Amino acid sequence: MYSFDTKYDPWGYEEDPFPEDDERETYTSDERFGPERQADRELKREMEKYAAASPLKVDWDDALCDASRIEKQGISADLWHSPWDSKPSAEAAKTCFECPIRLQCLAYACAAKEEGGIWGGLPARIRTGFTREYSAHDYETLKELDNPYTADNGSYASFNLIAWNPATDAEEDQPAVPEGKEVPGYENYIATPDGFVYNTKTQKRAMSRLEWGHLRTNIRHPDIKGYVSIRIDHLVAAAYMGFTLGSDNEVWHENEDPLDNRVENLGWSEIEFPQVTGRLAGNTNTNQEAA
Repeated sequence: MYSFDTKYDPWGYEEDPFPEDDERETYTSDERFGPERQADRELKREMEKYAAASPLKVDWDDALCDASRIEKQGISADLWHSPWDSKPSAEAAKTCFECPIRLQCLAYACAAKEEGGIWGGLPARIRTGFTREYSAHDYETLKELDNPYTADNGSYASFNLIAWNPATDAEEDQPAVPEGKEVPGYENYIATPDGFVYNTKTQKRAMSRLEWGHLRTNIRHPDIKGYVSIRIDHLVAAAYMGFTLGSDNEVWHENEDPLDNRVENLGWSEIEFPQVTGRLAGNTNTNQEAA
């Protein structure tokens, strides 16, 4: 049998700087707190994303958004990663729809499940299914879509786009809340003449989504201490035109575009229910009478 002297160090290493009686605390990744634990999560997410990266091969040298090409034209690469639905996003989408590899770019984004930026001319809200119009990352459906910023309606219309400058504004910068009128019955919420709803407490615009042909948003109800879903045109009409929220009255649009919620495009009228006569006019039980 061979015997070994565990104390003998032929390489002359220094003594272990952390003796057995060291009392310093150590934590596993699951026991870390605060920013360190959040950083662990973010790193894990990024690693999983790149591990499952799209296997599609794309010749990016032919892309119109190639860094060297747009630099010569004085175009900022941040156009393709502008926050919200902004005017720079519309410029980026226009370039995409003139690009020879637009569909390859879109296929790559769908396969890689890219969550942000303009890919293949489509903003993240459409590609990820946020608007609920299309399934998330459904390439076969998304490739048939036209440029949403040229449709000139809804949140992608030219009059609804935010003026954001990628050269001077930071991504976290939120445009100042414009002048508007308070939504009756909902404190901290105002509607603006251009058809938006803002939360004056958070200083941010209320996010909208498309449901049944109209833009809706969730706002906090002061009585139930929770959020309710309300059509944006109803909120704008209530703030500027005396419309009663929760009523059955009808809000209509002058240009017949239900996504254009500017005050000048809205109107409302009371719904007149047909007068009920005969047995149904009373509160009697018609089944008992028939019997």
